[in-house]
Amino acid sequence: MREVAAQQSRHQACTGVPRWVARRARKDKERVSPMTTLIGDLNGKTALITGATKGVGAAIALQFAAAGARVIVSGRHAERGKQVETTIRDRGGAALFVPIDLSIEEQVRTGIDTAVQHYGSLDILVNNAAPTDVVLGGDGAAGDLRTNQLMSILTPGLIGQFWACRYSLPHLIANPTSAIINISAAASKTVYPKPPATASARARLTR
Repeated sequence: MREVAAQQSRHQACTGVPRWVARRARKDKERVSPMTTLIGDLNGKTALITGATKGVGAAIALQFAAAGARVIVSGRHAERGKQVETTIRDRGGAALFVPIDLSIEEQVRTGIDTAVQHYGSLDILVNNAAPTDVVLGGDGAAGDLRTNQLMSILTPGLIGQFWACRYSLPHLIANPTSAIINISAAASKTVYPKPPATASARARLTR
């Protein structure tokens, strides 16, 4: 122990930095984000992420960009989407915000077309968007749920995801290594008191 302490003292005297601090700095420099490791190398790939203006979607966009992907940040809120786009570009990545509301079929189609025209291809679709403003407020018990409430969740949460897949497929098929990632939720497999519409929409993404 005395010898180790003496070595650390000599190292600090020479460098002005304790040995453990220098060792920690080297490890931090070499550390790779676990998510980046899972994703792998996405250089040259174009990824469209729905609901990427905040939360999980924004985090996915940032990680994909860090892995080398050209990211299409899509969502309903332009200001937040532009902020995510700017963050990615400031970090040296490639990103473009494209407004897409999954409850409007024509906007889904034109948004995907815009993305492909900008980058020339589409390799990955991440269906992440969900009507969280409605879901977080609770969609009510099944017996109290009105048709318009049901459709406000099912349209973007299920049908809109179908539209995203449908209009992306012609571009994805052109690339044999393309992928579609559908983000579900615990509500798809767990019974909760008051999210029947949410549970229904998410369950159809996992079955």
